[in-house]
Amino acid sequence: MAFLAESLDPTLRGEVQKLKPKPAMTLLRTKYDSAKRIEAKAKTMQQELEELSLKDCSSVGEYLDEIESLEARLAASGQGWYSTQLFFKVFSGLTPEYWRLLSADFTVQELSNMDMELLRYWLPRYEPKK
Repeated sequence: MAFLAESLDPTLRGEVQKLKPKPAMTLLRTKYDSAKRIEAKAKTMQQELEELSLKDCSSVGEYLDEIESLEARLAASGQGWYSTQLFFKVFSGLTPEYWRLLSADFTVQELSNMDMELLRYWLPRYEPKK
């Protein structure tokens, strides 16, 4: 048990060392099974975020809300995205109509300098009329 305890995450080590072998193994199994479930859920959210597009939402505002919500949940699980990844996600999910309208007023350089706050401000103004 001493060898096992020494190889553990320090945050668990003290807790495990206080227990007899059977309860210690139960505790470890519970902790590591929970970690596996969290990791699996994070992979599912990652896939949802990667597959999300504007076509899946009723408006660009809803699209941005979904992206930010999924990213916040991923960040909470330790799997957050970088701001550049979010930027590319937002633009890769836009429709060709959006690109046509945006490219009339913005250069690629101007668009690439926008953060999520600016995207949230500008994109709804270019939402194609339905």
